[in-house]
Amino acid sequence: MHGFAGVIDILRALESKRLQAKSWKLALSHGIINVLMAGVCLAFIGTVNISILIYGLGLMYSGGIRVIQALRKTEVIYIQ
Repeated sequence: MHGFAGVIDILRALESKRLQAKSWKLALSHGIINVLMAGVCLAFIGTVNISILIYGLGLMYSGGIRVIQALRKTEVIYIQ
């Protein structure tokens, strides 16, 4: 899950950068960290307890980043 979500976040960040959005850096770093967590989980796949710990920490990290993204100020454009 972390690997797939990380790749999607990286692709979204690159698209946001192309569109000159301001928030692409946070999404890119979130995606990279998710991909790294997936790699670490795969590296420790033989040790179930460590894999579960890494996966749980990744879920908490992702949840915290989602809350930060939701509470960030954004521009609202009204079309009349």
